[in-house]
Amino acid sequence: MRKTYNLKKINKNLEENARKQILDTESRYRGQLFIIADRILAQRDTKIVLMAGPSCAGKTTSARLLKEILEKTGKDVVTISLDDFFIDRAKTPLLPNGDKDFDSPRALDTELMKQCFTELFEGKKVGFPRYDFISGKNIKNDHELHCKYNTIIIFEGLHVLNPLIIDSLGTDDYFSIYVNADSGFKYGSETIKTLDLRLIRRLIRDISRRNHSIPHTLKSWEAVCDAEKKYITKFKKNCDAFVDTTHEFELGILRAELDILAEKQKVDFSKVKELKFLYNATKVDKKMLPDTTLMWEFVDPPAIEEEEEVK
Repeated sequence: MRKTYNLKKINKNLEENARKQILDTESRYRGQLFIIADRILAQRDTKIVLMAGPSCAGKTTSARLLKEILEKTGKDVVTISLDDFFIDRAKTPLLPNGDKDFDSPRALDTELMKQCFTELFEGKKVGFPRYDFISGKNIKNDHELHCKYNTIIIFEGLHVLNPLIIDSLGTDDYFSIYVNADSGFKYGSETIKTLDLRLIRRLIRDISRRNHSIPHTLKSWEAVCDAEKKYITKFKKNCDAFVDTTHEFELGILRAELDILAEKQKVDFSKVKELKFLYNATKVDKKMLPDTTLMWEFVDPPAIEEEEEVK
């Protein structure tokens, strides 16, 4: 864990000047990506950037922002999601308890991956797949990709640092990044570590967007954490760079979102032990967040009419 933020101090900063706290935090997060972009560009032979990390770490936003930074230097940047190589849901292997094992590399079509990337780096135009999460089907040749002379690919997903995946890429010219919510919080004698923070992110996202119950998410979380130990975290030690996605103000955003959900669903979430720490945080109005914030991975943006009211 990189840091442990003092939540009492953060609450005070938010009460005095919430906008400054938010902008300062966003700037520090993006600063990490600017430094990494410079390092990628310094390695002139880099063909692909591998961006891995555990569940709810913030990989998607980090990949998008890194893409924007690299494009401003004149690079052609293509982002590819590992999720698009999922096999059809009906063919997903099972865990010993009979549940589908979505969190292991066994759920991926590595042969298709090898074919696509090998042909791509040979200079061919290649049809890449897209995974449809609604139907649970892998749609082959969904979209065509082609590498230009100045193309850098950002390949993001849970397992992209796994040797099984790296061996399927057809190149050794890669730059590896590990993304995680690496910093925690303390409030008096209470602390919340990075694993707990990611669980809070996931609980709120699942309640809001996937209509999952708290027990459902907690049950699946155990399998998620087991898979992380087996397939993800052990490969981070040799990474070229690391991104800490913990945002100092995020507990205030998550707390405010939880109150909105509690009102909508008529549920008292303060009794859920995994969420109790949130109630130490000063609430932050999500209408103050920038359009590009990583927080949109876990909370819903405000409605357009709400934004117009603020203006």
